[in-house]
Amino acid sequence: SYELDFNQQALEATQNFLKQFPSSRKINEAKTLLGEILLTSKNYQAAIDILEPIQDKSAEAKEAYQKVTYFRGLEFYNERAFPNALSMFLRSEKFPEDEEISALSMYWKAEASYELRKFGEAVSHFETFLGMPGAKKTGVYNFANYALAYSAFEDEKYSKAANYFEKFLNGNDKDQKTVNDAIIRLADSYFVSKSYGNALANYNKIIANGSTGEDYALFQRGMIQGLENQNDAKIATMQDLLKKFPNSNYADDAGFETAYTYFNKGDFDVSKSDLITLVSKYPNSSYVPRALVTIGLVQYNQDKDDEALESFKKVIREYASTEEAKQALESIKNIYVDRGDSEGFITYANSTPLGNYSAAEQDNIIFQAANNRYLKGDFKGAFEAVNAYFDKFPKAIHDKEAKFVRAESLV
Repeated sequence: SYELDFNQQALEATQNFLKQFPSSRKINEAKTLLGEILLTSKNYQAAIDILEPIQDKSAEAKEAYQKVTYFRGLEFYNERAFPNALSMFLRSEKFPEDEEISALSMYWKAEASYELRKFGEAVSHFETFLGMPGAKKTGVYNFANYALAYSAFEDEKYSKAANYFEKFLNGNDKDQKTVNDAIIRLADSYFVSKSYGNALANYNKIIANGSTGEDYALFQRGMIQGLENQNDAKIATMQDLLKKFPNSNYADDAGFETAYTYFNKGDFDVSKSDLITLVSKYPNSSYVPRALVTIGLVQYNQDKDDEALESFKKVIREYASTEEAKQALESIKNIYVDRGDSEGFITYANSTPLGNYSAAEQDNIIFQAANNRYLKGDFKGAFEAVNAYFDKFPKAIHDKEAKFVRAESLV
């Protein structure tokens, strides 16, 4: 009945035999037969339960066990139970009877390792797969180059990632969507490795073909141009991105980079205008705190201290948990200290979540403000500020320097 593929009848007949003749010399043959029937009917766990206890497995039992553990591993993988999948693939490896199944088991072991973020192990398993005799018989041989490259990229082995993305692109059996992604990730691998020429060549392929990811490729091209001090080219590329893809996920990135490049060039008015537009157009962007800080720096550089203070204080009010808030507080301190109003700064800072200054830090700030007055030639103000400094800190950290400033201010 088994040979005629009447699985249900064969299953029942074999189970009856095992019940009636548990001590038969044919018991292992019967168990193997039952395992094969369960394999055919895709009842993999039941097949494992039957085949695993067999002590001296025949070649048929070994092959059946190799297959049922492999297919059970795939079931676990599809259920995202990756540790269980790995366990099954490891069991399947014990009996490498079918070389194609052996190769596939190694491939999926690599994929499961990747999903568990064990990227180094995934790389090793993919490399093993690619060298196995049965690998080329599978439908995933070339795709494994792509998967290996991704694993290497996540493992920060960028040179290896680039190598295997190249192998995938030069291989067979690939669809256009995956090809586009591989070109972008190849470019990313070169970019992170600071091989900007190779990175740019691949980003340009995406741009030239108008492929999916063109907006990202444009952004990356602009960043490379900036890194190579081609600021005008960078601005043009970012503006091209904004024109072609106004709703892109990279639109706010491009807007900020454009404005910040103008800032670095000293084109403060253009920079400020672009940053104000960015804050208005993308109020929920992660770039808003940076934009506000940069607006404040522009205003500070233009000697518009009151406007700068308001910009910096807005960052602290609305984005107190960000690094930009810390930067804004430092800029506020500089403005207050430049004005000689260190006490005003400390009072303000203590009203914010960030301004918990120690006595030593307050000592430094107040002395710095007094010294700034002296350096600007405001000797009367310096004299008064030093006296106030000693009133607040009788055992001042900057005792000698402060006494020198006070003495010189009287000359």
